[in-house]
Amino acid sequence: MTSTDRDDERRVEPAEEPVGVAPIVAPYGAEDHGVVMELAASERLPLEPDAEVRRGHALLWVVRPAARAPAQGYLLAWRVADELELLHLVVHPAARRRGFGGALLDELLAHGRRRGLGAVYLEVRVSNEGALRLYRSRGFREEGRRRGYYADGEDALVLTLPLSRGPVPG
Repeated sequence: MTSTDRDDERRVEPAEEPVGVAPIVAPYGAEDHGVVMELAASERLPLEPDAEVRRGHALLWVVRPAARAPAQGYLLAWRVADELELLHLVVHPAARRRGFGGALLDELLAHGRRRGLGAVYLEVRVSNEGALRLYRSRGFREEGRRRGYYADGEDALVLTLPLSRGPVPG
């Protein structure tokens, strides 16, 4: 799904500590710009949301606790051939472990399965225990290590999750 090929907003049941109601995952909109830029900057991640939205292969979604509430996190992924590359999954520090990251990730996996894509892959800091716990809980497996991948010299783990072949209804 690109921002021009929008599915309806989806309520996604979280697998992490619940927020009370299911978080809402929706395509990035202009109203999300400030929050998304702040989140990206807090993690020192380069991001130009409007440029990503114009890409035909980019997915940029936000997650919020209610329809009109501010976004608590965002996800950026690219479709590359028959795979998805997860580039950013960022949740506000005060909102972590409340199901927001899991909701974004689950929607990405469902998106890939609905379209019959082969796999999702990503790089993650070896020190990012919370992210590693989330990815492993969804079945991601380590495929390799990129030594000195990050600007500070930290290694990245390459994680992959095969998706079932063939579109899944939904």
